[in-house]
Amino acid sequence: MNVFYNQIIKRGYLIKTILLGSLLIVVNCATIDVSTLKTTDLDKERLQGFDEKNLTAQGKVGILLKQSVNPKITFPGKEKLLDAESRKLVEAIGGAEIVYAQKDWDVLFKKSEEQVKKYLAEMKLAFQTGTNFKAKKIETKYDSWYQISVDVIDLGWDVREGTKRDKDGNQIQYWKLNTLTTLALTITQTDPGQDSKVLLIKNITNKFNKTFPKPPEQGAVLKGVEEGVYYSFEDALPVLQEVFPINSKLLELREEKGYARILGGKKLGLVVGREFDILDRGEIVTVAGTSDIFHPIGKIKLFQVDDAYSWGEISGDKEIIKIGIDLKSKPQEMGIFGIAWRFIKSRLGITSDRKEA
Repeated sequence: MNVFYNQIIKRGYLIKTILLGSLLIVVNCATIDVSTLKTTDLDKERLQGFDEKNLTAQGKVGILLKQSVNPKITFPGKEKLLDAESRKLVEAIGGAEIVYAQKDWDVLFKKSEEQVKKYLAEMKLAFQTGTNFKAKKIETKYDSWYQISVDVIDLGWDVREGTKRDKDGNQIQYWKLNTLTTLALTITQTDPGQDSKVLLIKNITNKFNKTFPKPPEQGAVLKGVEEGVYYSFEDALPVLQEVFPINSKLLELREEKGYARILGGKKLGLVVGREFDILDRGEIVTVAGTSDIFHPIGKIKLFQVDDAYSWGEISGDKEIIKIGIDLKSKPQEMGIFGIAWRFIKSRLGITSDRKEA
């Protein structure tokens, strides 16, 4: 065993790492057997008029992915790395169709824009001639149209030599890799027939470092830089999920409203641990009439995710919670276990297992 790992053991890092890893495994493996959950009379309460038939988890959402890399960045294979991680990022949003080529997007958009213009022209003519105009839903390719731009504006790294003393007071030498990655995210809504609206402009910066017991070879440095890029894209996911939440419905209750089955699963990118706000619907009176308002009365944390449905544990005001109530996903924050896993990987030299898109 080399000097580096001897120092890890002496400082107790390895023990802490193993304990954190074990705790992470236990928490992630613990689950609930749905077949043992009982349905009580309380679990049969439904919202008036709620019908589970013909429910859809999401409307039709189209996203054009655009990406670029600062030409001053010299990292080898930067375009390929950006393309693979950008695709994984937007595909993880859930419930959207991703378009990767501008020309394909333009064809779809032009066709839908022509439908919108035709509808508006018919409506204008009806008003001008005083004839009866029958409003109808305009059938376009998507209900909502968005462009997401992912731009790597900074990617830098260096390796610095240093010394420190171990537990016994001996001086040891080390080399530390420091990386800095900055992504720029821009989300624009571009519905046909309407002005484009910028929904988000945000820079996401991630610093990553890794210590080596000897001067690292170029391959090890590049692996470390890639790891920093991966972390930046991981940090970008909750930002996108805030703009693109998954809307759902509560479909089934068990154990006196302690557990619930909801609409939506793996096909929408849901994973164990994802949380949903449980929303109580109300009305507010405005000058234009009445409109729906929602406020959270509890939450559901998923413990089982299937293709089209998921199961979760409920917390909150169970008197109001009934079958058919509205749900809205919360961003998937990393949490303490995700941070601990990053620490473990950094300490033990584990790199992410990324498959090419």
